[in-house]
Amino acid sequence: MPTIFYEDSGIVVSDTAFILPNGDQYPVRNISSVKVRDKDIVGLLVAGILFASYAIMVDNPYTFVVSLIFFALWWFTRTNVLLIGSGGITQEALTFNKREQEKRQLLISIAAAINESISNLQKT
Repeated sequence: MPTIFYEDSGIVVSDTAFILPNGDQYPVRNISSVKVRDKDIVGLLVAGILFASYAIMVDNPYTFVVSLIFFALWWFTRTNVLLIGSGGITQEALTFNKREQEKRQLLISIAAAINESISNLQKT
């Protein structure tokens, strides 16, 4: 009988596997690292700043609107990501919008459970 370290919303971390709600499974013995990171598309922010600067220099309201669109795109595409390292490759396992702060705590809890599972596996 496997030991369950985390189970909620279809996400299961046991001593044998990390299972996602969509059915993806990562064997714990193959996981070498787990990280929670912020992911931003910095190019959208830079484009917004450049367009805003240009709009101020030429006093063009349309260019300023374009800069606001870039800022809005940057704001709404920021995410928190759970990265799983396995076999020399780091891949995104879970991604949540950054505006949902409780989801970041969920990712941190899942990462802690995976680390605990890895630790447990190394003890045996």
